[in-house]
Amino acid sequence: MKKTWIAAAALAGFAAVVLPPAVAQFQPDPNLTTAPIHQVASARKLADDAPVTLEGNIKRHIRGDRYEFVDTTGSIDVKIEQKHWNGQVVNPKTRVRLTGEVDKDLLSTKVDVKRLEVVTAQADSAAKPPGGFRPN
Repeated sequence: MKKTWIAAAALAGFAAVVLPPAVAQFQPDPNLTTAPIHQVASARKLADDAPVTLEGNIKRHIRGDRYEFVDTTGSIDVKIEQKHWNGQVVNPKTRVRLTGEVDKDLLSTKVDVKRLEVVTAQADSAAKPPGGFRPN
């Protein structure tokens, strides 16, 4: 019994000397960090998986979780999963900020949205506005 206690104490002392202390470290999600706001034209030129923030309007629902996003420089398809809507309702006149990453395929460039923020809300956001979008 005495040997067990000595071995346990020695192991605890060894662990205290050799192992670093446990310290919580916050590492922000790179997709949600404050990235410079890009325009569609410049976002199309970014590398695959590059973080991007766009500000403009969701013009239309294409299908499923795909939407057409527009700003003053053009349009781009965006993928917005239901969990990223957070109950928000937007219409083509609602200005939004989308944060996510560029998704480049052989023939197309899209943005995989990780966060959707309403920049300017319509007056009645409780009801679905005419032409408004909600997650499917």
